[in-house]
Amino acid sequence: MVKHGLGYYMLGIRVSRRSYVFARFTALLHALFRAGVSLLLPSAVLAGQVPPEPQAAETIDEAVTAVELDSSTGFLDEGGFLALVVEAGPVAWFVLATLLFFSLVSWAIILHKSRRLGRLERSSAAFLNHFRSAKRFADVVAWARKHPDSPLARLFHAGYQEVRYQSRQDQEDEEPVRLRVSNMEAVARSLLRASSTETAALEHRMMFLATTGGATPFIGLFGTVWGIMNSFRDIALTQSANISVVAPGVSEALIATAAGLGAAIPAVIAYNAFLAQIRRITTTMDDFSMEYVAMLERHLAR
Repeated sequence: MVKHGLGYYMLGIRVSRRSYVFARFTALLHALFRAGVSLLLPSAVLAGQVPPEPQAAETIDEAVTAVELDSSTGFLDEGGFLALVVEAGPVAWFVLATLLFFSLVSWAIILHKSRRLGRLERSSAAFLNHFRSAKRFADVVAWARKHPDSPLARLFHAGYQEVRYQSRQDQEDEEPVRLRVSNMEAVARSLLRASSTETAALEHRMMFLATTGGATPFIGLFGTVWGIMNSFRDIALTQSANISVVAPGVSEALIATAAGLGAAIPAVIAYNAFLAQIRRITTTMDDFSMEYVAMLERHLAR
């Protein structure tokens, strides 16, 4: 009996110890759980307060729409494009004036070149058809005198003057009775000189378009950098990075960038298009010069 009683007593001690350890372990877990919850949730939740319900989506949409309607500005309103240009600083004004000058001059060149090169291509094609279909040399001379705007007609006239000069020297007369060519290299050189003159005339003012396409983006970039510098200066003076402080300088920067691209893009496109037209015309002049020399060798060379 004593042994059984002692056994029951020792068993009770063990059970009580296990219960005590289990209780301490449970309290520790509960404390850790509360600490984790306190880190994840605001203190108002632990205090029993109910967080405010989120605002309804319709109310948010209505507020955003109201803000957009109130903040919308037109082209001439306060905050519009023209107002931003008027309120810009002297450096931004200088940049915009320079870009406006390049843009206006380049557009004038574009309009003039587009009409002139198109007219020259049509007149050169017409003269080449007449030259190939003519049966007499005098007919080509008469047609070239009536259409002096064609580059091919001026090339023909330059070669014809050399032919007349050689014929007059051979026959010792003011007006040669019959055309003769004694020095074909001189005729070829006269055609080459005339072709170089016509090419230089076709490429006139093309350098300004190339300069506009290459320089105006960097001029706009200078205005952009200056506007950003003004924004950082305003932030330093006001000790605030509010949008009302940063917006004016950023607006000047964006306007300068847009103006630079607006001046450069049409100039680059027009330069490439005109360069292709000029190459076609110069190729036509080279082909015509070789064909003209071959025709003179067949009919007028001695």
